[in-house]
Amino acid sequence: MGKRTLPVGCLPRKLIIDLISQILEGHGYKRSMDYLPLTGHKDIYEFKREEEKVMLTIDKRGEMHEEFILQGPDDLLDEVVLELTLRSTEPIYRSF
Repeated sequence: MGKRTLPVGCLPRKLIIDLISQILEGHGYKRSMDYLPLTGHKDIYEFKREEEKVMLTIDKRGEMHEEFILQGPDDLLDEVVLELTLRSTEPIYRSF
């Protein structure tokens, strides 16, 4: 099980969660649980496919900085990070 910090600092949180959900659904994962504690320091989203699990943790390190961490099988994480990067920059290239 690997861990990747996602390069998505300038995107809105809801968009990041939606993009990751779409990408993982394309790989057969379903969103199974959202853990949003009242303390507000970390939000955790869980995705499952049979016994395999992928977790997205949003670590709130201050008002203006959030760190998005994805945990799961290494080969899947590489694909998700690449696809997320491509999808998040697509509108920029489309306008030229």
